[in-house]
Amino acid sequence: MERDEAGEPILVGEPLVDDETWLRLQQEMDKREGQPSARRSDLHPLLGVLFCGSCGGKLYQGWLSPGPNRKESVRQYRCAAKAHGRECAKPAYVVAARVDDYVQREFLERLGGTEVVEVIEYPAVDHRGEIEELEATVNELGLRIAELGGTGPAVNALMSQIRGRSERLERLRQAPIQEARRELHATDQTYAEVWAATADSSQDRLQLLREAGARCVVGETYRGCRDVTKRLAFTIGAHADPYEGRMEELMEEELAAGLD
Repeated sequence: MERDEAGEPILVGEPLVDDETWLRLQQEMDKREGQPSARRSDLHPLLGVLFCGSCGGKLYQGWLSPGPNRKESVRQYRCAAKAHGRECAKPAYVVAARVDDYVQREFLERLGGTEVVEVIEYPAVDHRGEIEELEATVNELGLRIAELGGTGPAVNALMSQIRGRSERLERLRQAPIQEARRELHATDQTYAEVWAATADSSQDRLQLLREAGARCVVGETYRGCRDVTKRLAFTIGAHADPYEGRMEELMEEELAAGLD
C-alpha cells in the first residue's frame, strides 16, 4: 500500500462507502460468519430455535435409518448433549416434519399479520484511542527532529509527517463522540408475506424465526403420546413494533393542540 509523505495510506479515487456504512457491513459479515449455507440440502431449518426441555441445549438434525418398521429414512431432531460432553437426564427427540409444521403454524398464527421491522445497528464512533496514538506519534517525531538538530532531508520528511498527523489529529478532536444506537425501519411487509416470499430458502426463514425470537422447547418422550404437539411449547420473544407508543404520542399532540 502506497503512503503519502505524512505516512497516511493513499486512496485511489473516492471511497465507495463512508466509514459508518463500512462498519455496519463488517458487523453484518461477522454476524453471518459461520451460518450454514442456504444451498445445502441438509440444512437444519430450525437450528437455534429448537431446544431440549430437559437440559436446555439445542436440538440437532439427524436421520433414522430404515428398519423393520421403517421403509425409508426419517428426519429427526434430537438432543446431542452427550456428543457435546454435557449431561442430559432425558434427551429429547422427535420426528422433524411434524415439528416443522407446528412451528410454522404457531409462528404465522401469532405474528403473521404483524409488520416486519428491520433493526439497523449503528456502531459507536469514538476516536479517543486513535487521538492518543497520534499525540504520542507527534511527540515522538518532535523529539527525533530535536535530536537531528538543524535542517536537511530527514528533518523535512519528519516535519511533513508531523503536519499530516497534526491535521488528522485536529479533525479527530473536532469529530463528535457517538454512542452505539439502534434504529427501527418499517418494511411494509407482514411476517406472513415475507414467509411466503421465502418459500425456497430455508436459511431466510430460519433467520426470520430467529430475529423474531421464536423458540420451541421439546419435552421428553413418553409412552402413549401420539400427538407430538403436546410435547412442544412455542414462544415468541421481543419483536419490534414500529407503531408501538404512537397512539399515545398522537393523543399527547392533540391534547397539546387543544390547550393552545
